[in-house]
Amino acid sequence: MDPKNNNRKLEDAIHAMKNTAPTPEELNQAKNRVFSALREETPVPIPDRLRSGDDFSALLAPYLRNELSEAQRMLVEDRLNSDAAYRRQLDRMRGNVREMIPAHRQPSTARSFLPWAVAAGVLFAVGYLAIDSVDRLLAPSGARAEIASVSGEIFRVSAAGLEPVKAGTPMAENEPIRTAKGSSAVVRLPDGSLIEMNERSELSISAAYSGSTIRLDRGNIVVQAAKQKRGALKVATRESTVSVKGTIFSVAAGLRGTQVAVVEGRVIVEQAGTTESLLPGQSTGSEAALKRTTVPEQIAWSKDATRYLTMLNEVAKITKQIKALPLPALRMNSKLLPLLPADTVVYVAIPNLTGTVADATKIFEDRLNQSPVLKEWWDTKQVSDIRELAEKLRSAGAQIGDEIVVAATMDGKHGPGHPVLIAEVKGAGGRTALETQIKEFTKSEKALEGVYLSDRYLIAGSPELLPRIRQSAEAATATSFAATPLAATIQKSYDKGAGWILAVDMEQIFAQSVSKNDVQNRDATLITGINGIRHLLVEHRDNIGRGGQSDTRASLNFSAPRTGVMSWLAAPAPMPSLDYISPDATFAISIVTKNARQMAEEFFSSTSQTGAKISEVEKQIGINVIEDLAGPLGGEITMALDGPLLPVPTYVFAVEVYDPSRLSATLAKLAKAATEKSNGSYTISLIEETVEGRNWYRLKVSGVPAELHFSYANGYLIGAPNREAITKALQNRQTLLSLPRSQRFRELLPVDSQVNASGIFYFDLGSKLQGLGDTLKNTVDLTDSQKQAVGQLTGNQAPVLICAYAGTENITVASSSGFFGFGLDTLLSAGRGAPILPQLLSSAMGRTAPVMKLQERKTKTQ
Repeated sequence: MDPKNNNRKLEDAIHAMKNTAPTPEELNQAKNRVFSALREETPVPIPDRLRSGDDFSALLAPYLRNELSEAQRMLVEDRLNSDAAYRRQLDRMRGNVREMIPAHRQPSTARSFLPWAVAAGVLFAVGYLAIDSVDRLLAPSGARAEIASVSGEIFRVSAAGLEPVKAGTPMAENEPIRTAKGSSAVVRLPDGSLIEMNERSELSISAAYSGSTIRLDRGNIVVQAAKQKRGALKVATRESTVSVKGTIFSVAAGLRGTQVAVVEGRVIVEQAGTTESLLPGQSTGSEAALKRTTVPEQIAWSKDATRYLTMLNEVAKITKQIKALPLPALRMNSKLLPLLPADTVVYVAIPNLTGTVADATKIFEDRLNQSPVLKEWWDTKQVSDIRELAEKLRSAGAQIGDEIVVAATMDGKHGPGHPVLIAEVKGAGGRTALETQIKEFTKSEKALEGVYLSDRYLIAGSPELLPRIRQSAEAATATSFAATPLAATIQKSYDKGAGWILAVDMEQIFAQSVSKNDVQNRDATLITGINGIRHLLVEHRDNIGRGGQSDTRASLNFSAPRTGVMSWLAAPAPMPSLDYISPDATFAISIVTKNARQMAEEFFSSTSQTGAKISEVEKQIGINVIEDLAGPLGGEITMALDGPLLPVPTYVFAVEVYDPSRLSATLAKLAKAATEKSNGSYTISLIEETVEGRNWYRLKVSGVPAELHFSYANGYLIGAPNREAITKALQNRQTLLSLPRSQRFRELLPVDSQVNASGIFYFDLGSKLQGLGDTLKNTVDLTDSQKQAVGQLTGNQAPVLICAYAGTENITVASSSGFFGFGLDTLLSAGRGAPILPQLLSSAMGRTAPVMKLQERKTKTQ
């Protein structure tokens, strides 16, 4: 067929179409179709300011239509990199996810919340708004990565199609690359991290000050993450976010979801609203079926699979051997306690862990000779510092008994005096060895001055206490301390089996620290009730209960029934209000108190001035604060951050209410009175409406773009920044998919026989605070102690659950997960980043032992 004839025919057809006029009926039909489409299309306004998750959701439609400005596009992509739920929302709009839509879902009528309603929410909001603005701004310049090597073909993906690229090609921000069938590649990040890509894998990389994020759209990768100087390296898939500080792990993303497997180090995986910590040899998946996998299966495709499996095998052998080592047995009594003087006010008992440390080190060193992979790691600077510290503790502690006691008496200046250290010596040979080691530590022949060393005891420290304790030791007679109330409290810990113990006679300390002439301080102690505290006892036990859990407890013992604020915490009772909180909550606190009316009466009667002011307010408003405000309330309250943390945290609270009508009427009177007193500067309104049989209340302050919503259900007031959050809370209780019924929460409960608690504190921010903490430490002028505090807070990746139990004359808090991530050894630390034992030895001998010099050198290098 002649091409020229074809072209001519096509031109004739086009000419005929151009010159053919439509009929009036055809024009009418076309016009109607256009108007119909315009009427059906819902415009999506672009918010001027981003305040809530709804605001970010409003940006997705214009993002897909390429209608956003560059700044708006960057904000959306930044949230997509860090928020798995936001990515799923985008996928739903693209038609990639099929989900059931809940019926009768109430739209949100407010985009943020009343700042003064919950101070914690404001703090989190400020922190996260600041980091969102600064994090991307401070991102390093230059390429985000470089394609280090290619086996086969790899392409740059764009709207124009696939463009082949070669090794050495730099990757720009959020620039996707894809390996072809039967191909693989290695990508190198600026920090030295390596990403091995399997065939048919696609990823892109974005950078921020807090670290790089690898967005894996599909396929398999193995990441060798370099040690992160700040922040964390993240891998984000549709379902999961993986965070690391420096380790080797694999991630697979496909049709059914995401799988993560760890070869070395520790990995934090966030998916489906939960946070999971993985160690070498462990794996997980975004669905139950995907969890049934092994690390060897996940990394079998890698060219370095043999090396990874060898490393994993070595770690498994060492872990198994170390787990088989016997931990120090719990001690049922103390040979050192009877040596202390009767006026002792501080008692610290530390188990001698030296034997276990020494055995574990020997096993590790034996394996090194057979494993070049481990030996390379063992020879690094960081490990050599720890090795030297372990060696000093091993050589110093091998000659002493199973317990070390540190004690102090009052110094007459409102506090404990210089401490004394006591340890049992293991025979005559132990004495000789300790003499040599002490001289070696201090590099002085006068090292034993101020130290008592016999065939039975080592005593060092306070020149005031040493002679008194030495006399008891030489006479082999018990002092009167064993008969004191403090000793009786300590003995209760030994009766249950002692691990770590810290006991303080608070009664004596309060008696001397609060002057009889200091009326203000004396009134404050009476109001709070802390003047009744007798003893503080902190205990820590390892490897007890289910699964070898640890148990940490802190008890305040009172000399009489609790009074003041200390008496407000009620005896353990059920906490149904926790059922309104979901298992995805990042923070929750719940307490049961005694009668609200009684607490209000005690508070208002604490000082005459307070009572007079309350009476004046009551006359102006026309209510009785105790009867109308406190009277309707029960004795239970729960507050939580339960929902997205960005851009503004979603809070939920539940308060037990016996008389909702009276409480609502009182709140309306308070709102009206506050409006009248403002003289027109603002108005506070309480709006009530009924929707589908439920009464909804909305508290609004003029000029404030935030509202407080609440409703009543099952004897509780449920409050939140919007109705959607309240509806979700009600569903949590109805479906029993709540925090206290989740498996993770129940596994964190302390090892005891208590059915209920007086209060609980749940904290599961995990790696969400890591970026904020690193930004604070690197951009704000913090002191060393403040940096340490930030590091300890943000370094707490695992969830923490603390339970409180109130008795008539005591309050105990207990946890199997530590107090905010702190073990008792951290609580006992002297604040220089080193364990307490070497510091006390150094202080007692008046010298600086090599262990402390090691720690100081390490601190300076940091």
